[in-house]
Amino acid sequence: MPFRTNSLVRSRMSANFSNACRANLSAASLCATFALALASVPAHAGRDDAADFKLSSLQFAPTASAFNASLTSDATKFETTAIATLDKSRSENVVRLESAWLSANEDSKRQLRLGDSTSNPGSWGSAVRFAGLQFGTRTAMRADILDAPRLALAGLAIVPSTSDAMLTAHKVPQTNIAQRGLSVASKTGFAGSNVSVTTRDANGRSNTFTQPLVPKFARAETGCNQYSMSVGRARQDYALASNSYGPWFANTTVTCGTDLGLAIEAHGEYLQGENGLAGVNLTQPIGVLGTAALAVATSDNDKGSGWLVRMGLQHTTDRFEFNVRTRRQTPAFRELGEGLDAGSISQRTLASIGAKLSDRNMFALAYTNQTSYEGQRVDYVGMSQVIELGYHGKVSIMANRAINETEDASVNVSYLRKLKK
Repeated sequence: MPFRTNSLVRSRMSANFSNACRANLSAASLCATFALALASVPAHAGRDDAADFKLSSLQFAPTASAFNASLTSDATKFETTAIATLDKSRSENVVRLESAWLSANEDSKRQLRLGDSTSNPGSWGSAVRFAGLQFGTRTAMRADILDAPRLALAGLAIVPSTSDAMLTAHKVPQTNIAQRGLSVASKTGFAGSNVSVTTRDANGRSNTFTQPLVPKFARAETGCNQYSMSVGRARQDYALASNSYGPWFANTTVTCGTDLGLAIEAHGEYLQGENGLAGVNLTQPIGVLGTAALAVATSDNDKGSGWLVRMGLQHTTDRFEFNVRTRRQTPAFRELGEGLDAGSISQRTLASIGAKLSDRNMFALAYTNQTSYEGQRVDYVGMSQVIELGYHGKVSIMANRAINETEDASVNVSYLRKLKK
């Protein structure tokens, strides 16, 4: 519940919260971040320039709860989130998730963030949870990134994508999912052009994501008005430990648009002692065919320099949507977080089709193909159709087929009808 606080109220809150901190040492990191939030309110704050404080419970349960505390003024915001558990087997009863100070005027597209954040992956890079400084324009996270605030990630906190999760569900090893302490249910579903996957994280918590297999191309305004710069320490054991940080990390993305519709994105990533990547992505409308994209990137690590080439095509109308991405890479190319001793991808193709056959009939098709330099190949095809029957409910049909060592296949037909009150 939000309320206003001036300097007198702030001092009383600080004293009371300090006593609570001393009584509960397991919450020390959360206490420290909240104290910093109180200190960020100007001492002369009066009735007109006071700050709004809000403490909310995102989820409350006897065994595990999630809390969010924020302190907001006109141009700044301090926010911290944490999860608490009564499980005595855990080393920490209260685990801090993120704490950050954000400075951004409502009229400005630029923002400055100090503290915990997630990097901008650009069109082909990796999203990394880190602590440090982030500056740039406000941009939404890429649509295929599984960016859930409570998703626990063991080891280096690199956030996986929808394609990583779907390939892992069909026993493809080169996805980094297992290294993050995640498992994925073998059953995947579809909702239009989106894929539905269920993960189980390192805390044993299940998360269901319904997101695009192939994200749409982002549009760019004329000029170089979109950018993001990040530097800090990469998070380790996110949602498992409060203050575990790993190697230094840096990330930069700059996107420029032209009057002819051409968008040019330059993106770079660096992880101390592991890998450095840099590349360019070009996106251009090509008339009735839709929009085409070409990306070229290089990585440098202890195995040497590697290269990635990725091409894509997107076509969207009111009733039809088609997206495809295909990539090829050399054996030495590695994304952030990929072990040098792990197998290397040779090529990967992702494609999705969504069609509105009528106002009550939706059809979707997804295809994934991946081949490694070690000779492993997997092909996956999924289909779904939803037929609305008006007052009589709806029928959903889903079929999946994976061609690999197990050759998994499934067909599911369901009927849903609301009961009258």
